[in-house]
Amino acid sequence: MESRENPVYGRKVFFLNPPFNIRKLVVSRLQELEYEVYVIDDYKNAKNILRHYPDSICFINIDNHDGNQLSVNQWFNFLQSFAEDSVLRTIYTGILSGRTGQSEKNFFLLNASIPAGFISTTDTAESLTESLTEILDINGAKGRRQYVRVKCPSGSMANIKCTVNGVTYVLPVIDISSVGLACEIPESYQNIFPQNTLLRDITIRLNGKPIACSVAVFAIKQVGDKFSLILLLLKGTPYTVKDAIRTYVFTTLREEMVSSIEGEQPDTTDYPNVIIQKDKDAFLIDADENESDKVETRKPQSGQTFTTLY
Repeated sequence: MESRENPVYGRKVFFLNPPFNIRKLVVSRLQELEYEVYVIDDYKNAKNILRHYPDSICFINIDNHDGNQLSVNQWFNFLQSFAEDSVLRTIYTGILSGRTGQSEKNFFLLNASIPAGFISTTDTAESLTESLTEILDINGAKGRRQYVRVKCPSGSMANIKCTVNGVTYVLPVIDISSVGLACEIPESYQNIFPQNTLLRDITIRLNGKPIACSVAVFAIKQVGDKFSLILLLLKGTPYTVKDAIRTYVFTTLREEMVSSIEGEQPDTTDYPNVIIQKDKDAFLIDADENESDKVETRKPQSGQTFTTLY
């Protein structure tokens, strides 16, 4: 097992196969709270994505809500297979479900490694958000940072337009968050933007969309022969401005996530046929609390017990 110390820069948070209430209500709320949250729709892409982001947190919804995902048994085998991969075993996994019975929940708790817990999705969006933030904070999802920042892609349409002493400047944005941004400037511009100067009514343009606001000059930083102008949004900046910036941040991050697996082969593992080896007798569980237990137990020549949950 890898080190479980919380990282300085936090952890990415993934929701695999999330139900409607998580997807539409909880994810956006967590993003507003500045957790770096993503949605993975198809399990066939999940392992490829997670391998690019070790030590992340991944909540797996084991309910087959749209008929295109895995069964409970398949999700169990899918989760167990993480232990066989040097990167995937670093992922903090948790389970989401609104349909499984207590015996199925017990089965996962006793037989799978789920450090991020087993969470019922039948609670209200407010309760789910509260429960998830507690888990994320315990596991260092934010690290020491308070806001999600994204580097603007090279050549992207991200810039600011401001006027100082009657002269208009257009500066490329290097990176941005919902509280501030950094712009690239020539060395000769250092005296134009003194520290603590207010720049009123500037226009931030992100992917062609203009956002009007005011900012304060926080600092000018030099790295090598490059100079960057650090700007902070003023206290009282409208929510709509921050929301527009946050939308750009998470859209860009999601595009980076999708790009990271371009050309990689989807997961074609036949999870129903993956038999999980257990060192103890089979643990019987109910697929339906009102039906008889459905479990297949096979004993190989070694005497060890193998269990497949239906």
